[in-house]
Amino acid sequence: MDNKIKLMMVLITLSFALSSCSVEEADVIIHNATVHTLDELNSKAEAIAIKNGKIIAIGPEHEIMNKYYAPNTIDAQKGGVFPGFIDGHAHLTGFAKGKLEVSLVGTASFEEVLERCKNFNPVVEHEWLIGRGWDQNDWNIKQFPDNVTLSELFPDKPVMLTRIDGHAALLNKKALEIAGFTVDTKIQGGKLLKKNGELTGVILDNAIEEVKKHIPDYTYEQKKKAFIEAQNELLSYGLTGVHDAGISQEDLAFFKKLEEEDILKINIYAMLSVTTENIDELQNFTPYESKHISVKSVKLYADGALGSRGACLLQPYADDTTNYGFLLYPISFLDSVAQICYEKKIQLCTHCIGDSANRVMLNIYKKYLQKPNDRRWRIEHAQVIHPDDRVIFNGVTVIPSVQPTHATSDKPWVESRLGKNRLNEAYAYRSLWEQNKLIALGTDFPVEHPNPLYTFYSAVFRKNFFVKNDKPFAPEEALTPLQTLKGMTIWNAIASFSEQSKGSLEVGKDADLVILNYDLLQAEESIMEKTEVLYTFVNGESVFKK
Repeated sequence: MDNKIKLMMVLITLSFALSSCSVEEADVIIHNATVHTLDELNSKAEAIAIKNGKIIAIGPEHEIMNKYYAPNTIDAQKGGVFPGFIDGHAHLTGFAKGKLEVSLVGTASFEEVLERCKNFNPVVEHEWLIGRGWDQNDWNIKQFPDNVTLSELFPDKPVMLTRIDGHAALLNKKALEIAGFTVDTKIQGGKLLKKNGELTGVILDNAIEEVKKHIPDYTYEQKKKAFIEAQNELLSYGLTGVHDAGISQEDLAFFKKLEEEDILKINIYAMLSVTTENIDELQNFTPYESKHISVKSVKLYADGALGSRGACLLQPYADDTTNYGFLLYPISFLDSVAQICYEKKIQLCTHCIGDSANRVMLNIYKKYLQKPNDRRWRIEHAQVIHPDDRVIFNGVTVIPSVQPTHATSDKPWVESRLGKNRLNEAYAYRSLWEQNKLIALGTDFPVEHPNPLYTFYSAVFRKNFFVKNDKPFAPEEALTPLQTLKGMTIWNAIASFSEQSKGSLEVGKDADLVILNYDLLQAEESIMEKTEVLYTFVNGESVFKK
């Protein structure tokens, strides 16, 4: 009898040992979830296991929970789990610096702009007063302001207040003086507005770049503090990656230093800015890759913006009938940049707003690309495109990179700029998607709010999230929920050559993901305002928790 009991105990012990050997350890398990992998089959799952920053398993609840153990196990309570959101076009450095400057977003009048400037309590002292975010289209008097009162308020301190789109700015007299601007100043690709033979203080496009040369930079510590605040905000929205559309070598050095100090958490796909002043650097372009930073592309500007009437159009503005807008550079220069990028196999991403600028650049792309290819050249914004030119996107495999919240923000005034007959050319996202069955989605923050849930709302419902009872704008150009999610994840990964490691939830890929309280693919418009991010993971690290 004793021998039988001993044998039974040995068998029980052996059974437990074998059972424990079959359980594998993970770092994180997320279960009881509605997981949308966004893989090629758009597969769904219920649980994910993560180890060493990678997804090691994904599948049914019982399969993952029976096979894996983790010290950090998260019950998603049937909420939606998606690949981490990627903003396909933004300005991270500008967004971060905005934390140190006067926010003029949402001002209802120029008087409110002045009031915010007077009451501004700077986080750090600076020689200039810098602000951004005003939009004359939001005011009762929908005209550019002048600098008379601004100069009276700040007679000795230079002031630059940039419009929401970054393509127009108001300078006081002191700033004009420092920049050396007079009524006789001419700037290629820029403009100084005049009234009654005097400068109004409003400048456009390349003129702004000239002023920036005179503005002292912030210290590293000041910029670092602002960046940390900005990064934390972006991570709270479920953003795990950003395509930074136009940075300098100094910006890149700043990012590298942040990564060295283990401060950088968000992934950055950076486009180096190309101008007539630094085109020589393009000849020596060298790709760069690290854990959080990737540099494989350059950013070129073809024209300005619709809001400031700097976008280059085929026909004049409906509300300014002698103005066609303008290209920022000669066509010969735009062509030379494309030639270098083609020869050196550099991804070219070009800012194009107006239908004339889009036609110029699409034809330049066509000249060099000639046929379908995998260069992944992009048109940034692709905002107003003549219907005859859309086929070029398909013909030479060009990626349209658009910002859905631009459509719904611009809706109140865009008809006055373009006229009714051209509205079908603008913000035509469904038509652009049809060309290659792929579209990259972003926000252009700080021009628009960085929250990707607002991108989703605008793309799917074609309404402004912040306008109660808003009516849809050109609803025939809406994207489906699945198309929109792919545009915020896997298609942005493809647009940045990172689809092998990011953009979908698959075994072996980086564990970049977001957990929401609702399933976006099932979300009704009425519950969008209740949808929120619960967790954000980058490389398996929990970087935000509600």
